[in-house]
Amino acid sequence: MKKLAAVLLAGVLLLSACGAAPDTAPSATPTPDPAAAAEPTPEPQNGEFYALNGFDAAFNSGDAYYVFSRRLGYCLLLKIDYATAAQTICCEIPGCTHDTEDCPAYFPGEDSYYIPFTAEGQLYVLNKPVYLGEGTLTWEEYYEQSVAPQLANPDASFSGMTQQEIENFYHGLWQQMTTPMRLYTVNPAGSNTYLDLPKECRKDMINFCDGSSLYTMSTVGSQNQNTEIHRIALADGSVETLPLEPTEQWKDVYDGALLTMRYITDAPLPEDWEQYMAAIQSATVEFDRYDPRTGERRKLAERPYDGSYNNGYYGTHNGKLYFGEWGTDENSRNRLIECNPADGSTVTVWDTTPDNTLSPIYYDWGNSLPPCDHSTERWIWLSGGNGSSGNESALLDLETFAITPVTTKIKNDTAGWIIYRRAQASDGRWLIVTENDSNGYPSAYALIAPEALAAGSTDWTPVTMWQG
Repeated sequence: MKKLAAVLLAGVLLLSACGAAPDTAPSATPTPDPAAAAEPTPEPQNGEFYALNGFDAAFNSGDAYYVFSRRLGYCLLLKIDYATAAQTICCEIPGCTHDTEDCPAYFPGEDSYYIPFTAEGQLYVLNKPVYLGEGTLTWEEYYEQSVAPQLANPDASFSGMTQQEIENFYHGLWQQMTTPMRLYTVNPAGSNTYLDLPKECRKDMINFCDGSSLYTMSTVGSQNQNTEIHRIALADGSVETLPLEPTEQWKDVYDGALLTMRYITDAPLPEDWEQYMAAIQSATVEFDRYDPRTGERRKLAERPYDGSYNNGYYGTHNGKLYFGEWGTDENSRNRLIECNPADGSTVTVWDTTPDNTLSPIYYDWGNSLPPCDHSTERWIWLSGGNGSSGNESALLDLETFAITPVTTKIKNDTAGWIIYRRAQASDGRWLIVTENDSNGYPSAYALIAPEALAAGSTDWTPVTMWQG
């Protein structure tokens, strides 16, 4: 099962990467007046934006962490309560065996296609699978196409599994993939309800919520230069289309709205791919605070194009944006830049990390920080190293710019990886992974203050794991 899960997860990540726009770019736009950039932002409609997690099938609500437990053909939704440091299943039905759809925590198929989240205190799960005929493909047809060939010539992914186990796995996957894009309202004490969402949103990237709506992004047109937002109401599933600038994509949240990135060029980018790639080299990249509900846009920073997915962006702290920059000098490879939108200033924090082997990383694809609490990222992880595995980590404190190595390794991890953060509670503590199971998935968590972790402490509070 370990190999099977790894193969499927790799495939999901590959599809996600292929679906994301590579490099996109807009026409020239006027540079906003610095004074205008410093003007107060209008109050946004509804709540503040917060990120969802479409990669790890998990969600941090600030008081709890929701994650799925994999089973054969289905998965179960679990909850880690930060106040009690205990993991429980999201089911309160007495005597429930948690192995049928009568259980509110039961979801058929693979967890990698589900996105759990909370909004206004309500727990939701979004099913966003790859479609198999939109419900028209019968089990018999799917069995003939996918299951029978696998049973006749099983590959290494199914090593050690019986025919019944293979059939159970595929049946759950078939159930999930023939279900429309569906929003479940989870009721731990009873039956879940759901809304089937419009087909036009099923290929979108779903990354944000504001408490009343989901926000998805789609890219269309030549070189994916045209982007737009779909706003999906949680109450009834209705969809509104909102505009984005050409090549604009969201990267984070900032001051209650979206942090977006777009390319600025002197002329429209060509449609031919080679010409496009040549032209984009001279582009600049603008980062904006953009609220699609009001249309208000404020320029935060402008950076030279560097070809990376986030164009060097690593996070924000106290309203300032931080970027990594590769210098041309061999001795200044890991330059760290601080941009202050309040006055437009740019400061080089350092030209290189002390040993020139560690680089900032931006690995949090979801909502590791608590939603809507006005907090920003104080800590940036550094990764790299010169050792045989290159597996070294450190924490950069954006208050002091001190770099502290993190050396404690995950228990039972065959690759020797260092412990890492999954989420930050509203009280500031981090939820960290301390142990993996035989399949390489987290099997133990703990809570610790980031300052204590940076000081090398292992005096954390272990999470009591659900035994089911």
